[in-house]
Amino acid sequence: MSDDLTPMQYHYPHFLDIARLNADLRPWHVQAVVQNSETPDSEHLAIKHRDPLSGDLAAKPFLVFGPGTFLMVQAARLYAWQKYTNGLLIRQYALDQENIPASLQEDFIDIEKVTPGIHQRKPAVHFDHFVTFIRKPNLVTQEDWYEKYVIVHLHQDRIQIVPLDMLNETGGDPMYVWPALASWSPTKGILYGHGMRMGSFEVSMMM
Repeated sequence: MSDDLTPMQYHYPHFLDIARLNADLRPWHVQAVVQNSETPDSEHLAIKHRDPLSGDLAAKPFLVFGPGTFLMVQAARLYAWQKYTNGLLIRQYALDQENIPASLQEDFIDIEKVTPGIHQRKPAVHFDHFVTFIRKPNLVTQEDWYEKYVIVHLHQDRIQIVPLDMLNETGGDPMYVWPALASWSPTKGILYGHGMRMGSFEVSMMM
């Protein structure tokens, strides 16, 4: 892989390397823990403050994420995003601020309204080569049974939508895809992905 890759992504609970996530969070004295609440089926990912002197972990979390949440730490920003039928909700938190929850900024991308290609948009969140996957229900495909996944690439004031190769010849699982995590190399123009059934794969694309 390239040495200019965007940061590692995580998905709770299927692709969660909590040790690596906490290494990403450590400079800001916060830590992620998986914990249960009192109600059944309520496991969640909690983000807590850690005292830089004693190392003690706060009793209560300041952020809580449920199953289906994707996460990434880039510079001093924590990105958390979820995928819905009609779009992509991206939340950004500033880890270098005293009140991290109050720094929340949100951006929603209506995936049905955006067409494949590169477009200008006014983002509500700072994006530096942010990449992810989502189903686009109204994507035109060659066959009705193709999975309608697209790559979403956000950078500054641009959005790029790229239909994913539905035959998935590089992913090794023809005609069925379930992409999850992605990293992007700006210099090589390559997206490195990993999925539930696809394993690891690469997609060449320039912005």
